[in-house]
Amino acid sequence: MMPPATPESEVLRAIHARLGSRPDVRLWRVNVAVAVPISQACPRCRPKAIRFGLPGMADLLGIVAPSGRMLSVEIKSEEGRMSKEQVAWSEMVTKFGGVSLAPVRSVDMAEAMLEEAMHAH
Repeated sequence: MMPPATPESEVLRAIHARLGSRPDVRLWRVNVAVAVPISQACPRCRPKAIRFGLPGMADLLGIVAPSGRMLSVEIKSEEGRMSKEQVAWSEMVTKFGGVSLAPVRSVDMAEAMLEEAMHAH
């Protein structure tokens, strides 16, 4: 019997902790969502949706020193697949000189991909 897959949220936290602890990386968690506030002040008013982030934006965004290059990290579980918006985000970051790690499925994979990207540039 195979061990259960690690939830994507746990992989994300582990990658954020490991890469974020590097002296040459600053990393922030990004949430992409839509919220509809419930207004107590105006019960007849129609609430407007508030959007957070951009469609396809990676789970983690950061900066790599000393170059100042943008770092974009999209985490997926073993079975997870990137949406077309996530693929487009990753391609855009790379096109403009940033480092896009996508999809990343483990801490070791994230570290290896970052090292490869930093030595390739």
